[in-house]
Amino acid sequence: MKGIILVLSGYLLLAIPGEVRGQFGYMTNADNTNTVTITNYTGPGGVVEIPTNINGLLVTGIGANAFQLINSLTDVSIPNSVSNIGADAFAGCSGMSNVTIGNGVTNIGADAFYNCFNLPSLIIPGNVLSIGPEAFEQCYTLTSVTISDGVANIGPSAFQNCGLLLNVTIPTSVTTIASSAFANCTRLTVVYFQGNAPSVDATAFASDSGATICYLPGATGWSSPFAGIPAEQCSSTIQTGWLQVNLLPPAVIAAGAQWHLDGVTNQNSGLTVSNLSPGSHVVSFTSNISGWSAPPAQTINITNGAITFASGIYTQTNTALILLTNGAGTIHHAVWPESLVIGKSYRVTAVPNPRNVFVNWVGGTAQPYSVLSTSPGFTFTNQSNLLLEANFETNFFLAAQGTYRGLFAPATGARQQGNSGSFLFSVTSGGALSGSLDLGGQPVPLSGKLNLGGAANIPSKPIHGIPASSISVQLDFIDQSISGIVSNSTFTAELAGYRNVFSGLNKASQFEGQYTLVIPGTTNPATGPYGSSYGTAKVGPAGTITLAGSLADGTVISQSSEVSQNGYWPFYVSLYGGKGSLWGWNYFTNHTLTAPAALSWINGGNSSKTAVYRSGFTNQEAALLAGYYVAGQALPAGQVVTLEEAANPVWTITITNGIENTNKLTLKTNRTTGVLSGSFANPANPKQMIKVNGVILQGQAEAQGYFLGTNQSGSFLLQSP
Repeated sequence: MKGIILVLSGYLLLAIPGEVRGQFGYMTNADNTNTVTITNYTGPGGVVEIPTNINGLLVTGIGANAFQLINSLTDVSIPNSVSNIGADAFAGCSGMSNVTIGNGVTNIGADAFYNCFNLPSLIIPGNVLSIGPEAFEQCYTLTSVTISDGVANIGPSAFQNCGLLLNVTIPTSVTTIASSAFANCTRLTVVYFQGNAPSVDATAFASDSGATICYLPGATGWSSPFAGIPAEQCSSTIQTGWLQVNLLPPAVIAAGAQWHLDGVTNQNSGLTVSNLSPGSHVVSFTSNISGWSAPPAQTINITNGAITFASGIYTQTNTALILLTNGAGTIHHAVWPESLVIGKSYRVTAVPNPRNVFVNWVGGTAQPYSVLSTSPGFTFTNQSNLLLEANFETNFFLAAQGTYRGLFAPATGARQQGNSGSFLFSVTSGGALSGSLDLGGQPVPLSGKLNLGGAANIPSKPIHGIPASSISVQLDFIDQSISGIVSNSTFTAELAGYRNVFSGLNKASQFEGQYTLVIPGTTNPATGPYGSSYGTAKVGPAGTITLAGSLADGTVISQSSEVSQNGYWPFYVSLYGGKGSLWGWNYFTNHTLTAPAALSWINGGNSSKTAVYRSGFTNQEAALLAGYYVAGQALPAGQVVTLEEAANPVWTITITNGIENTNKLTLKTNRTTGVLSGSFANPANPKQMIKVNGVILQGQAEAQGYFLGTNQSGSFLLQSP
């Protein structure tokens, strides 16, 4: 909690987060411009809370020597956002009496806390994988060390010369303890091992003549002596726990407030007490701090092998309001009088820093506090000892805003016209989602709000005979994709799609160009046309896809879409007045176009919508042949044209130098798009001219297409003899 505003009777005290953050020097991390590493600290000593972010950038590291030799530093709190503590980061901070290491830290560098000899106890969180060489060497007043499960390696001399160290707890995750790791800890009495014997250097416990190793029943690899000191099996499971108590607000700590364990032990805020017996313990608080009222005593239950956290919030005498911020943001309000009136309403507004969003207001007059509002502007009725906290988080929607296109269909079973389709969604920088599904040829509008994790459940109303649907979606902020489930009373379908990342500034150069494609026919007229459907697809600089073509039943098709950053094209064309569709994923890569799986073509019986195949066909698995087309290419000489209809014999016509010499065949090529058109005389009725259409497939060195007969289509193939 940061940025405290205390409204007193007659006084208004302000602490602005920006002033504190200006004392932290930092550098932007090369691998991610949204994160920074603290390089040096120029502020005063005393209690220092390292911020989660600086100027909207996430703090993920504390660099080498960042706080070295700041002797006036007494208390340090490292946030969960930090993953690395560099070498000598706090070396020589001889006045440090308390350090809280966040759960996000994975590495503690060499000499990180060297010669911090006023540090009384220490908990290493479980995310830490390795404790570096000399990391806590000469922390002379350190009496207790608890290493959480997850730490694997304890480096050379990591705790050497910790002369007052009494006990150490080592978890099952530790596999290596290096040379002199606990050497010359002359008061060390017991080392609790919670698992099997790790690899331990012979000098790890050098000069620790009074120490004994205690291991649990059933553990393996132990012998006595072990690494030079006696080892024995503990009589039962180690019965010990830990307790950390934090006091708020910071001003009461400076005034001398402490907490007391079971009425006898005085402890500073943030200090962790170890070796507590499981069960109930009483935490009370210093009551004679001038100008402050202490919170009531608390009964805390300590769990074996776990750390328990508690807090005590002091209230200032005659204090009317405490405002806190958690995260990157500020609280704004009108000019208030010096003393706020109990029972009167006031308004506050939470304003996030750039690249952050407001989450909620939390507060009340006593713990546990509750969520009061999710609106940035909040009107409250003032009460005695009222606390309000504005919570902020990083806005990941800034990188995820834009349009998303994709498809949906059942994961198992045959696709049907009424349980599948496509979608187009728009996501704003605030997480609002709008758009529609194309479900069976009918648009189903949607509108909703994604939570900060990118998820939402969005209902739709019944429309045009389609039952009410429920759509659950989840954004993946990393790979810029969207997934989810579409369901109603008749089906459940899986949804998947991608964000359009290309623009005039970020061009789709690897996909840009002209392509031609065909869907070869089938020999069974009940499952699809005999001829080859064809089309052209143009990918523009901004990733737009423009499809134009014709199916082999005479249906003209078109689609406007976008290619994803990974090359995926959601291919969906509604057909036959909503009674059919062409559906599937196409894939661009290295200027090639493929369909990873067969396309699905449905014609549900379209009556007069086409000249042929009016009885329809259901869910034809349609293969895709496609290629990159280079404009300007002419047809080679000596090609052979094969025209075939299922009900007629094969007709073979030879073209020489592009001039027809059989059945009055003429072919014309659009050299920009690769589309072919022409006609030929029906061999059974030479006076009847039949139109033929298709495209050149340069990657396959051929052309394919179709012509229409009386009740079905025929195939057109041009290739080398």
